[in-house]
Amino acid sequence: MSDLCCLNISPDEIMDVILQSEIKEVFDETKSQLLLETDEVSAQIKLIHKGRPWLRYKLRDRRFDGPGWKPSPLTDWTYGGADDKFTLGGRAVEESVYCLDPRYPLTDRFPPFEAAFITNPFEHLPFDDPQHSHLAKWVDNWLSVRMKEKLVAFPGFFLLTHIPGVRKFIHNQVIALLKQKGYDYLTAVPTWWHTARICEHLGFIFQNERDRAIMDKLNARLPSGTPRDRCNSSWVVMLQFWAELAEKNGIRPESFLPDKDLIIRDESGRIITFPLSPEKNLWMTFKL
Repeated sequence: MSDLCCLNISPDEIMDVILQSEIKEVFDETKSQLLLETDEVSAQIKLIHKGRPWLRYKLRDRRFDGPGWKPSPLTDWTYGGADDKFTLGGRAVEESVYCLDPRYPLTDRFPPFEAAFITNPFEHLPFDDPQHSHLAKWVDNWLSVRMKEKLVAFPGFFLLTHIPGVRKFIHNQVIALLKQKGYDYLTAVPTWWHTARICEHLGFIFQNERDRAIMDKLNARLPSGTPRDRCNSSWVVMLQFWAELAEKNGIRPESFLPDKDLIIRDESGRIITFPLSPEKNLWMTFKL
């Protein structure tokens, strides 16, 4: 089969990256649909059940970063612009991956309003009208979700659980493929603290020193030994964005919470947030 866009990768090769035995088993059991999409710079595979993707895997060639960069149809987040580019030299591919088990919807354990909150707690932050009552509503939802006795859903999850072993399998497969194709780096843009921790575990490093320093401060304050620890810690990191919004609007965030230590501050008293910003992406890089 012919190569995909400019990546010099065939559909069969990108399929081999994701289709390990557990994925095939779930795909067959749920009678999911497979969709392959390409554009000028990207290739993306989706596995879809009941109209919703439960696995999405995308590779994007980064040769076209920098001056004149334009979003491609498969780019679903905002880049900072011409300066938000790969600077290490060599050929780089950006990877975007998520995979959760479609057999276990959030509504098996959470009521619909909590399931919606878990799926995108950022979306529920009252940026447009951060008055006291709206901030209180957000933190009430946060407390309700986090205090569940059997909390398993990380912020950003749209299903209850992942499929064990998938992330490591994909990582090993794509490394072998990209080396064969002459690439030098694999890069990622983690949206959540827990996904950044997965990338760290896999050997990715932060491209920006300031990002690394912020993550070091967060990691030093947050337990991550067990899945429950990591889930709780990721929700605490999510809370810092709410706390920052409250404080910017003259409201002391600790006044809403039963435990003031849930707010993470640096030596100067400034709230520490996961290092996302509109000026640049949170780039992590793996040397092939």
